[in-house]
Amino acid sequence: MEGTAIAKYVIFGFAQCCGLTAFFIIIAVLSNCGSIDWSRSLNVHAFCMFFGMVYLQGMAISSFRVLTFVDRTIVKLIHVAVNAGALIVTLVGIIAILSNRPTFSLHGVIGMITFLLFAIQWFSGFFSFLYPKLEQDTRAAMIPYHRAGGAVIFGLTIVTAVVGIHGYATFSKLICFSYGRASDYSDEMIAAGVFTLVYGLLSVILVQAKVFKRS
Repeated sequence: MEGTAIAKYVIFGFAQCCGLTAFFIIIAVLSNCGSIDWSRSLNVHAFCMFFGMVYLQGMAISSFRVLTFVDRTIVKLIHVAVNAGALIVTLVGIIAILSNRPTFSLHGVIGMITFLLFAIQWFSGFFSFLYPKLEQDTRAAMIPYHRAGGAVIFGLTIVTAVVGIHGYATFSKLICFSYGRASDYSDEMIAAGVFTLVYGLLSVILVQAKVFKRS
């Protein structure tokens, strides 16, 4: 059990290093490519979507695995609160891109589907497990589906994020030029995409591996 606990926290720690590295790279690129303010809708969108849908959602789904020393009810509240924060930040990112630069793309379609599934998952989880709550037997039967659904949604989130990061990397020189900067950050964004992929993979392993299941 001790070896399993060590492995769990090593995976979580490495996942966090990858997620934060990707986040800081993205912040640096966005800050040097026109800054992050409402007039730079694409940059606001990229910042909010990564922080909300990728990083916060990853933290939320990992909470039940790493906070085993905390009371289950408290962890449940943390899980709900962090996901609520992710939902709000993501909504800001969607509003930013739709109000200033509406586009139709594969990234956008997958992203909207993922966001809607995430919202449905959050509200159904809130009413089923927190308030007013379903019967104990029903909740117990739903937990595996809720967990699997969360992993699928997070997987879709990572796919959407990597596609979006790849798009930014491909057109970074043009994007920066449109914001008055003659810069090319394609290599940095590709690195951010790789770190994002590893963060997502490790987070899903942490959640889905039965050996790390909370007792």
